[in-house]
Amino acid sequence: MSNIFRSQIGLFFGLGFCLATAISTTLIHHSTLHLDPFFSLFCTTLIGIIYFHAIKIRHIRAVYAAAMLEKGTWFLISVMVAGNWMASFYALSKINSFEYVYTYFSASAIIGGFAQYAKNKNHQHFITAGALTILLLVFFKHLAHHTSQLRSLWTGLTASIISAGFGYNYRHFSVKFSKKTQLDAASVLAIRFYLLLLVSLLFAHHSQFYLFTPHQAVYFAALAAITFLIPLYCMQNSVLLIGANYFSILTALCPAMTAVVLWFFENAHADFNLLMSFSIFGILLLNGMVTLYGKTRSEIA
Repeated sequence: MSNIFRSQIGLFFGLGFCLATAISTTLIHHSTLHLDPFFSLFCTTLIGIIYFHAIKIRHIRAVYAAAMLEKGTWFLISVMVAGNWMASFYALSKINSFEYVYTYFSASAIIGGFAQYAKNKNHQHFITAGALTILLLVFFKHLAHHTSQLRSLWTGLTASIISAGFGYNYRHFSVKFSKKTQLDAASVLAIRFYLLLLVSLLFAHHSQFYLFTPHQAVYFAALAAITFLIPLYCMQNSVLLIGANYFSILTALCPAMTAVVLWFFENAHADFNLLMSFSIFGILLLNGMVTLYGKTRSEIA
């Protein structure tokens, strides 16, 4: 396979990740309009656990044996995953998918940029993170000016930032865990959701379990596929073909993809959303923030 063809295929998978993120967050938002967000999260997580155990069934005992050697880090990973997804689903019950995705990826980039600056004193990271902070504040002001539900808005935006913080720390602990246990991405995915399953069950409205239907089972299976399975597949292939650095920049297109999805399916106004989205992408591309999200090949888990 030529380098040009590899790059084209890698770009295709990277864009597939962005599109899957846009569609999944939109579906999650709509599911929370009719169902308790933590009930939706519990069902989706349960299906994800079953799937990842199924694909690692031949090696599952070795996976758990390796994980038990790093019980402390395993627990921290579980905490970060639980915090990330609980905050994500809760945020999407308060704000729409674009507001969540834009805030999440902006906050992730800002946290990563300032963290990298603190680590290596590279002013490029500081300037870019600062510029993204200003853009995010402009975005918040625009949203506050165009809504009458300020409490729900600020609750959702705060939950999105908290989710981004958990996500950033997850990547940190995931690197440490993967290096010490030598587990691949699918193995880590198989064992990282137990605390999330428990916490989402505790917070879910239990009355909805009695109303569970086969139609909902199919819906949650599809949601699990587009939330967990398809993005991971696209992410792994894109990183393998074009590298983690270029993939990190590509993920900045997630807000733009989400704006397009909302425009296509809900006829939502996209002008301002796309302007803000491509502002993020332009800043990251021009400044070459190759390690902004703190991702390396070993972090894809």
